[in-house]
Amino acid sequence: MQSGPQPHNEAERLAELDELQLLDTLPEAVYDDIARLASVICATPMATITLIDTDRQWFKAKHGMADNETPRSMSFCAYAILTPGELFEVPDARADPRFAAFPNVTGEPYIRYYAGVPIVTETGNALGTLCVIDRKPRALEPWQREMLAVLARQVRALFDLHRQRNDAEREHYRLELALDSAKMGMWEHNVRTNHAELMGNYEALLGFAPGEFPGTFESFLERVHPDDRDMVATKLQRAIELNDNAPSEFRVLRPGNEVAWIRATSRQIRDNFGNVTHMIGLISDCTEQRLEQERLAIYQNELLEMATRYELLSLTDALTALGNRRGLDEQLALRIAHAARHHEAVVALAIDVDHFKSYNDSFGHAAGDVALVQVAACLRDCVRAEDYVARPGGEEFVVLLSDIDATGALALAERIRHAIETAPWPQRKVTASLGVSLLEGSAAEENDLLQLADRALYRAKAEGRNRVCTN
Repeated sequence: MQSGPQPHNEAERLAELDELQLLDTLPEAVYDDIARLASVICATPMATITLIDTDRQWFKAKHGMADNETPRSMSFCAYAILTPGELFEVPDARADPRFAAFPNVTGEPYIRYYAGVPIVTETGNALGTLCVIDRKPRALEPWQREMLAVLARQVRALFDLHRQRNDAEREHYRLELALDSAKMGMWEHNVRTNHAELMGNYEALLGFAPGEFPGTFESFLERVHPDDRDMVATKLQRAIELNDNAPSEFRVLRPGNEVAWIRATSRQIRDNFGNVTHMIGLISDCTEQRLEQERLAIYQNELLEMATRYELLSLTDALTALGNRRGLDEQLALRIAHAARHHEAVVALAIDVDHFKSYNDSFGHAAGDVALVQVAACLRDCVRAEDYVARPGGEEFVVLLSDIDATGALALAERIRHAIETAPWPQRKVTASLGVSLLEGSAAEENDLLQLADRALYRAKAEGRNRVCTN
């Protein structure tokens, strides 16, 4: 029984969804990568690639969610497909009467924010969505909306590839059963006499003119690509001796050095004593399928590279190229866990540019951005390669240090303060106040390292700025 809102073309949409044959298929990394990438770009804990079936929504890919499907009656995506050309956004589900009573709003996973881009086929049917989900009310930035739409188009391209692959497989099976197909041939090899015979389209597939084939196994091998000849000979021997009938794919060289891919199957004919006397089989030209597999592999690699680039961007401050708040949180968790495991110290330096509001008011925000970039350069010049520097926001910077004692941490903090103070500033002298916190072993897990550094920073500012204080 259907539930939830339905598009005007629901019958045609469901028919195309069924024809796609994607529902209830196994997870695929390329789809999972897109869902994770959408989550990273939009900074949401959850993302899915969803197909809307008759009475359920099924997740082809999911990030941050446990269920594989949920009823259509509690589906935000069922509303998203009603407007195929638009991003559907719910800023706060609790305040929206359409969704406020949904079980996934009142209970786990406590959905508050939803944004979904319909996946629309060439025929205009919205089969599902690429969506991101948050547990707090919010809105996407324009660039995030744009990137979500870009990823949705990639999902559409994957749907098309899946459809093409299914069509190719069906065609392949039909070709194997029909010798009169243009891409089919039949071969027979007399094991005792080494005579080979080609029937149907086998001669054309190997690049022989009708009647040109000499009739020996060696003449066949001459047309096989040099890199594949040993494999083909070994495969035939295994088929004879071990009854190995697994299909094989190999390249052949046609006149003019044209390379084609051939898929071959084989069967044994035995005498009354069980000895193999002949091998017979079917072949088909699978060049297009192999090229499509290569294109898909290239596409998957491109998606992986894109996901890696966006993962890096999601951890980087756009202005200074230092770490951002998310990157800082990840690094802090890693370093604190390491300190607890190895009974080592972890240090945080909280840094604040003195009187930065006045600097902006005097010289403008563009000049202020230039100053922040120069502060970032001072920090890079002072820290070690293993240290981590972040700009979590505004004129605030944080440096995380490991494998260092209190004396070394204070010395580094003072070096940073002095480098900023003595740098050649284009407008006016710039200084910074620093707070240092150090925790060792399990104490690092039991205390807030950044909060302690902030307290020391406030004391440095209260005592006159342009100085270093410790917690």
